[in-house]
Amino acid sequence: MLSKEQRDSARRIMAQQLGQLLTRNPAENLYWTESKTDLMELVYDVYMAESPVDRLGRPYSFSEMARRACTVLHVPMPKNPYAMVYNARERKGVKQKSFFSRYCWLMYCRHSRNPLYAMIRCMR
Repeated sequence: MLSKEQRDSARRIMAQQLGQLLTRNPAENLYWTESKTDLMELVYDVYMAESPVDRLGRPYSFSEMARRACTVLHVPMPKNPYAMVYNARERKGVKQKSFFSRYCWLMYCRHSRNPLYAMIRCMR
């Protein structure tokens, strides 16, 4: 069981990593290797925890962040990203932990410094 400090730290690092990812260029050929649902859950977690801001200090909306993440990672934008997040949170009969729980597991149990990049492949 992780402490509150560890979870808070993981959430901050996850937000920083996603923020850095959103600044990347789609021409870098980065591809998301996990499910589209996981990507939307990641974006939503970061949006709710630490709403990133644009270069003028305005907070990004969830849809802007989702659109940018999909563009950078070459994932088709879902018609309703909110519904995907809701469905991810309400998984019934599926033995799967939340995206954030799996992120924490990679960070603390597998000692990964950058768990997000383990979910991205670069195609050259």
